[in-house]
Amino acid sequence: MILRKGLLSTCSAAALLASAPQVGSAQDQDSVGGLDEIVVTARKRAEDILQTPVAVSVLTGADIDAKGIVSLTDLANNTPGLQITSVNSGRNDRSFQQISLRGMTPSRTTSTLTATFIDGVPVASANALNSVTRPERVEVLKGPQAAYFGRNAFAGAVNVVNKEPGEVFGGDISLLGGSRGNWDVQGSLEGPLFSDKVGFRVSARSYSKDGSYDNGGVPGQKLGDQSTDVFSLMLAARPTDGLKIKFFGMLTQDDDGPSPEGMVSAYEIRSNAGALNIPFNSGSTAGTVIVPGRSNCTPNGRPWFCGAIPALLPDFGPAQNSANNAISTASTASSNQRIIDASDGVRGYGLVGEFKHAHLTIDWDIGDSGFTLSSLSGINEYFVSETDDLDNWDSSSIINPFNPTGANPNANTFWSFPFMVEREERDFSQEFRLQYDKDGPFSGLIGVSYLKTSAWSDLVNLFNEYTVGLSPAARAASSVTAPPKAETTSIFFGASYEVTDQLTVSVEGRQQKDEVESYTGGTTVTISPAAAAQYGAGRRCLSAVHAARRA
Repeated sequence: MILRKGLLSTCSAAALLASAPQVGSAQDQDSVGGLDEIVVTARKRAEDILQTPVAVSVLTGADIDAKGIVSLTDLANNTPGLQITSVNSGRNDRSFQQISLRGMTPSRTTSTLTATFIDGVPVASANALNSVTRPERVEVLKGPQAAYFGRNAFAGAVNVVNKEPGEVFGGDISLLGGSRGNWDVQGSLEGPLFSDKVGFRVSARSYSKDGSYDNGGVPGQKLGDQSTDVFSLMLAARPTDGLKIKFFGMLTQDDDGPSPEGMVSAYEIRSNAGALNIPFNSGSTAGTVIVPGRSNCTPNGRPWFCGAIPALLPDFGPAQNSANNAISTASTASSNQRIIDASDGVRGYGLVGEFKHAHLTIDWDIGDSGFTLSSLSGINEYFVSETDDLDNWDSSSIINPFNPTGANPNANTFWSFPFMVEREERDFSQEFRLQYDKDGPFSGLIGVSYLKTSAWSDLVNLFNEYTVGLSPAARAASSVTAPPKAETTSIFFGASYEVTDQLTVSVEGRQQKDEVESYTGGTTVTISPAAAAQYGAGRRCLSAVHAARRA
C-alpha cells in the first residue's frame, strides 16, 4: 500500500545578489499584445508555442519557483495528463520512477513510453530531471514523438532546458525551511569568463527532509527520510559570430532512509505468544468475503481483497524491521555478489544513489544561408543501491525458527525479510542535424543519431544472512542481469510549409535500427533476419552470451 505524504508547513526566504540579462537564451520572450511569447524546442528547433503543431505544456523557471516544484511528482501535480509512479515490486522509494503520459503506462517496469532529455540530450533515468537547478523551463510534449525522439517517446517526452550564463557577474540564493526537518538551499553564480565571448554558470543545491511517518517497528525512526546534493556547471562560448558552444555537467547524490511503506493484510498475523501483530482487514471474520455480484471472493478459503484496498489501521502501521545492527552492517559491508561496490553503495537499510551527466552542444549558423548545423553529444552514468524490509510489517515479535534461542550471533533472533536492489546504467549519445529556416514559408531539418546503452541490475536476497545466519561470503544473488547492451542508429527529418497564415502543412519521419545483446543464461540464440522482420523494417535483434559481472 502506498502512503500519501502529509502536509508540510514551510517558510521561505530568498535573496537576490544581482540580476543579469540572459545571453542567447533558448527562450527569448518578447512582449506581444501584452503577452510573453514562449519559444519551445518540441520539434528540435525554436518555435513559438502557439505555432507548434504538438500538444506542449510548459513551466517556466518563474512558474517552478512560484509553485515550489522540487521533484518530478511536483511537476506531475502541475501538468495535466502527467503521472509519476514510484512503486516497483512492493517498494516505494527513489530507486525507481516511471513517467506516464495520458494514461499510457509501459507493460514492463524496465521500459518507458516517455523519453526524458536535458537540453535535448537523452538522460539515463527520469530521476535525473529532479536534479536540474532553476531551469529556464520544462517542456512536456504529449502524444507520440517518435519521429524526432525515437520509439520510446510513443507517449511523449519531457525536456528540461537550462538557463545560460549572463553577460555580467551575478547570482542568486534561495533558502527554504519547514517542519519535519525540511530544508532546501539553492544558489548559483554566473558571469563572463576570460572575455565576453565565454560565460559560466555554477549551481548547487542541498535538499533534505525527514520522513512523515513514525516507524512502528523501530521506535524513534521515521520512514521516508530523503536528502540530495547537486552540483552543476555550464560553460557557454561564442568564439565567432554564428557559432555557439555549450557544455553542461552535473553530479547528483542521494542518501535516503527506509522508504514509506506499510502493509494491509487480508489475513491475521500473531506473535508466538499470541499477541496480535497484524489484524485481518479483508472485511471477513471467517475467511469469506461477500461481494455484490460475486458470492465468494476467496477461493480455497484464503482471504483476499476484493475491490478497493482499505487504509492502514491505526496502531498497526506503517512498520518495518529496518534498524541497522551488527548483522546488517556486516552484511552490507561486503561487496560479494553486488554490482555496486560496498564503499559506494548502501550500508544498512535505506538508499544511496548517484547520477553523473555531461553534454556538449554546438550550433553553427552558416552565414546568411538560413542553414544551421548542430551537434549534441551526451554521456550518463547512474547507479542506485537500496536495502528494504520487503514484507513491510513489524515481525520483531516473531521468533526466528533458525535461531530460536539466540545461540547464533550471526543471525537475528526475530523473523525478517531484507532485500537488496541495485542497478547501474551507462549510455552515450551523439546527434547531428542540419536545419533550414530563412523566415520564408518553408522550414525543415534532417538529422542522424546514435545511442549506445548498457544496464546492470541485481536483486540480492539477504534473508539467508539476516535470518539463517550464513556468511556474506556464501551469498548468492537472487537475480543478476548482465547488461542488455543496445546500439541504436537512426535518421530523421521534418519539414513544414506555410500555405497561408492559417494553414501550414508538416511532414516528419524516422527510420531506426536497433542491435540488442542480452544475457541468455549460457545459451547463444541467433534470430534470423526473417524472424526479426516481425519487429518492423530495418530493425534487428541479436542475442549473445555475456558475463554476468562487469570486468
